Amino acid sequence: MEPQATELTIPPQTREAMQMAEIPLYIILGPPDAVLQTDQLPIALNSIWDLAPLGTNAGGLAQQITTFALRGRKLYLAFAANPTTDPNVRHALVRTGVNLIGAGADVALLRWEPAGGKSLQEYLTGQTSTKSATTLLEELTKDASPLSHAVVESDGEMVELELAQANLRPLRLHSVCKLFGPALKIAAARLEQAVTEEAESESVTSYLKGLQIQPWPDPVNGVDLVDEIMRVINAHVVMTDAKALATGLWVLMTYLPNSIDTMPLLSICSPQKRCGKSTLLQLLTQLCYRPLPSSNISMAGIYRGIDLMHPTLLIDECDQWLRREKDAIGVLNSGHNRAMAHILRADGNTLRNFSTWSPKALAGIGMLSMHADTLSDRSIIVTLDRRRKNQTITPLRSAPAGQFERMLDRSLPGPNRMPKI
Repeated sequence: MEPQATELTIPPQTREAMQMAEIPLYIILGPPDAVLQTDQLPIALNSIWDLAPLGTNAGGLAQQITTFALRGRKLYLAFAANPTTDPNVRHALVRTGVNLIGAGADVALLRWEPAGGKSLQEYLTGQTSTKSATTLLEELTKDASPLSHAVVESDGEMVELELAQANLRPLRLHSVCKLFGPALKIAAARLEQAVTEEAESESVTSYLKGLQIQPWPDPVNGVDLVDEIMRVINAHVVMTDAKALATGLWVLMTYLPNSIDTMPLLSICSPQKRCGKSTLLQLLTQLCYRPLPSSNISMAGIYRGIDLMHPTLLIDECDQWLRREKDAIGVLNSGHNRAMAHILRADGNTLRNFSTWSPKALAGIGMLSMHADTLSDRSIIVTLDRRRKNQTITPLRSAPAGQFERMLDRSLPGPNRMPKI
């Protein structure tokens, strides 16, 4: 378990140079005195976790360092003589370094012979060398190592998780993966893919945890509930009663994945733009169980997101998306039948079965069969046409308050209760 962050020391000389990004900083564990005597600027930590993570309310340096100009600034981390011998130090260096890199800093690692002392202070002031502290620090700085020298091959999973949580920009993530890959004996592209998939999974989990509904306390008449869902759909989207009924029944199905063995896709199609596809999809985000809307999700995002939380996937612009993600067709097809709703994928150094059992709705221009007959064959197809002048609808923004929440609660099966139709 990580220790709590404690107070740190930022000497006055260091504070004066807060906005001077051209001046390097030495982030060290232990007293700052020896570094100050060399006319360099230290930030002294009392705990290896003082700077982990940035941008949170963890206290100490995690808050104060954000006031420094970090973009392009050289930062030297000196936590231990040989950090590779202590997994906690390695972990703290990776988290600290990656977060500083995310803030734009140029991070390097100082290492010295363990016989010279545990801390940088001991090394610079020890009696084992005839050189001055200034000379010793200059030599360490000249021989500074990349951050990747803080890890060993077995740290792969830790590095992957830390990179995923750091939420680095794509180009920065690419360069950091190239940095860590060789040390972990993992191809940089594979590491980058794993980090991206982990970040997507965490994002999905975080989003879905915020969607909480409570089962209705009394028995629910399923026919009345579907009629109400149909009325809501017809109030906002122009379609026939038959299509509204099919959509309403599909919505109710999203709450019953444990009670069915076949789960059809909902395919929302139109011959041209401005026919209400996106509006219907937005409406479904208010009606379905655990809605997860997206216009651009990777194949890995699909099966990892489903395996984690079994949401209702609502994918817009599927006509363009399926052209880019052709492999996603197989993933979507696999989720049609409960018994076969799994795909086998490499996960690190192992093979893992990912569940694909989850409701999915696709919206796009043109028929789904243009992209994959197999998807069309597994779909409830709802075709929309452009609204005529004599047809009126209510904009979603004008929907009555509380309308969707009441239907959501009534749709969720409670103990010993299920809507009956």
